[in-house]
Amino acid sequence: MDGLRGGTRRTLRGVGLTLLIEGSRDQHTTLGETQALFASASVLKEWWVVEGAAHVDLHRFSGAVYERRIDELLSARLVTVADRAVPAAP
Repeated sequence: MDGLRGGTRRTLRGVGLTLLIEGSRDQHTTLGETQALFASASVLKEWWVVEGAAHVDLHRFSGAVYERRIDELLSARLVTVADRAVPAAP
């Protein structure tokens, strides 16, 4: 990530939900760079390293597991409109 290497530190502060997914063989973003982003994220965060994957092939390496993890994260964290609905006045 050029922002980290170039001296301008990028952060994820203020982001309500963060899922960082990284391939263990990524040659563009290092584990250290991802770790720094993860540390800057809010409390609702998850970091997943896909073993054997590079920078752009995460789904290919993990397929159904990738889809399940995304679905579980969104299902656990997103509030539906029905959950936020205000009861009608009597």
